[in-house]
Amino acid sequence: MARSLLLEIETEEFTVKEVDIYSKRAYLDKYWDKIPVLILGSQVLLWPFDSKKVITFLDRDIKKIN
Repeated sequence: MARSLLLEIETEEFTVKEVDIYSKRAYLDKYWDKIPVLILGSQVLLWPFDSKKVITFLDRDIKKIN
């Protein structure tokens, strides 16, 4: 469900990079009970989220990075 939601929102400004949580021990230790998780820079958005929350998260954090 989260994957399809993100693929619908994906634009030229950002692309979805799926990371297997088991490939990075730090992610597994920190987020194992919160999957899926969006990480942009130092900001994190935890499940459950909808398209409105994702867009707000991305818009806010893209402005911080730029």
